[in-house]
Amino acid sequence: MSELAEYQRRIAAALDRIGKGLEARAAEVAEPAFEAGIDPEVAAELESLRAALASERDSNNQLIERIRAVRRKQERAIAGLQRQITDLKRDADAAAVELERHKRVAAELADTNRVLREAAEAGVSDPELLNASLKAEFDALRAARAAEIAELDAILSALGPVMDKAEAGEEANDA
Repeated sequence: MSELAEYQRRIAAALDRIGKGLEARAAEVAEPAFEAGIDPEVAAELESLRAALASERDSNNQLIERIRAVRRKQERAIAGLQRQITDLKRDADAAAVELERHKRVAAELADTNRVLREAAEAGVSDPELLNASLKAEFDALRAARAAEIAELDAILSALGPVMDKAEAGEEANDA
């Protein structure tokens, strides 16, 4: 994008220099010639050159406006992509937090199940231990579900702009 701006600046500067040079040349030629009586062919050529210069200036202004429009469009697209990246990072961070929570709860479940297994092998039946095991298992299931939801949210966030573009394309085709 910076190359495009540099090219635009260089083209505009070159066209300005050309225009100023033509104006100066036309002024040099026109002023003495009008004072001394100008040849009609020269006058016609001078008017033709002035018309061509005006046409080139109009073309230059149109090109500059097109370049500005393209630049604005690119800036909007870049801003949109930056928002998408920010959203995806946020979703990834949320998914990472849920994953860490899931790992922690799974480790607690493994520890509780180990203690429960050891108690069963020893022939000891502890209702509190069974309750703790079931609670850890429920927490693990909840953490797994939350991690899955966070992952699905991240996927939906990434697919949202794609779906919007597809719907816009279908609407354009229908019109």
